[in-house]
This record gives sequence, structure tokens and C-alpha cells, in this order.
Amino acid sequence: MDIKQKNKIIDVASDTFAGAASATIGLIATGPLGAIGGALIAPALSTTIKDFAKRMLSEKESNRVKNTFSNAIDKIQIKLQQGEYPRNDNFWTSDNSDSSSAQKLLEGTLLKSRDEYEEKKLTYYSNLLVNICFNVDISFEKANILLKIIEQLSYRQLVVIAYLSDGKIIDMDEWDISFKDKPFLEKYFDFYSEMINLYDLRLLKQAGKGLKLGSAKSQLSTLGQSLSALMELNSIPDEEQNNINIIINDIQLLIKQK
Repeated sequence: MDIKQKNKIIDVASDTFAGAASATIGLIATGPLGAIGGALIAPALSTTIKDFAKRMLSEKESNRVKNTFSNAIDKIQIKLQQGEYPRNDNFWTSDNSDSSSAQKLLEGTLLKSRDEYEEKKLTYYSNLLVNICFNVDISFEKANILLKIIEQLSYRQLVVIAYLSDGKIIDMDEWDISFKDKPFLEKYFDFYSEMINLYDLRLLKQAGKGLKLGSAKSQLSTLGQSLSALMELNSIPDEEQNNINIIINDIQLLIKQK
């Protein structure tokens, strides 16, 4: 890549984030409570997004970051206007040698968004960031782990979590042996692998008391419920959640075949 091409990419990023950084000023003018909350949040957002303006990003990467950041700004403004107040711990503070937890989390969220090719996930990155900014019970360490977990999930896995978030239980008692021995289930092996991965990430657990070998009857774990709430996965369209139900029912029917 020559110098002209690099400069063009940098210009795109700068233009993209100039407006986004300016948008944080709007947080200050949202009423008495909003003004206080906005004054707390805006410096961390502005500092981090302006740093991104200096980075060399492709146009597509810039758009992903811009969308994630803009969605977060919109949600923060709504919360402030509704009288909600940001967390009041040391989340926003930093010393001269290090960034604040808020700055680190925003940077991490934007970096994950930059590389997220399943762009449907971007809204839910924004939701996670905003809700952590207003929830003092979520430590930086937990937020960081959640961010790393989300990076590993496909969009369809987020839909599965949304589908299960109202307490549904999936009967997977015969899935392990069936997917091993019944070739006609191969077309759903990708879905089966995604379900096993949700187990491995501790987002699913066995339902009821006691333990059985294999997947057994499955439901969201406490971690899965927390992730669903913070990302507001219940906003995933019903049609997409219904598609998960269709897949599960089809797998159950195929398993009953000899």
C-alpha cells in the first residue's frame, strides 16, 4: 500500500470519528440529571473515540466502529433523559499512568466491533457497553470476560441465547449419540457444534437437579442469563428466534428416525 492510499484511509477514519466524537457533547445538554451524568461519561467516550480517529482503518472497519459508537451514544442519551444515572464507582477515573476502566472497555468494544464481520452483532456490542456503564455490579474484570466471550459467539448463538432467555429447556438427551451415529443429521452439525460451544463457554447448563453424561436437557446458565440481559438479546426479532425453534424441532424429528 502506497502513502496516498494510507492517507486516504486515515482521512476516512478521521472524518468518520470527528462527528462521532462531537456527538458526545450532546450528552451534556440532556437536563439537570443528564448534564451531571453526561459530564461523567463524555470525557471517557471522547478521549477513546478521538484516539480511534488516529488509527489506520479501512472504510468498512470505520463504519463498524462508527455504528457501534453511535448506537451507544443514542442509548446513553435515552437513559440520561429518562433520569438514569451512570455507575458512581471508580469506573470513570484513572491516574496519569493508565486509562480508566471505562476507556479500556470502550476501546475493547470498538476493537471487537472493528473486526466483527457478522455486523448484526454490532447493536449488541453497543447494548453491552451502555448497560455496563450504568450497572455498578459489573466489575471491569467481568465485563472484560463477557466481551471476550461475545467475540467468540456467532450471531446465531446470540439468537439461541435470546430464544432460551425466557426459561425454555431444550431436550438434548439423545443428541450426542445421534449426531455421532446418524449421518442424515449432518446438515445440522453446525448447529450442534454451536450448542456444544455454548456449553463449553458456560452459557448453557443442564436443567434440573443432578448431572448426566452428555448434553441432556439444557437451559441458560446464570452467566447466559446475565449476558442476555446486558446485551438486551430479547430485542432480537421473533422471526429469528422462531427459526431456532424450527431447527430444534426438525432435529428432534430426525433423531426419532431409525
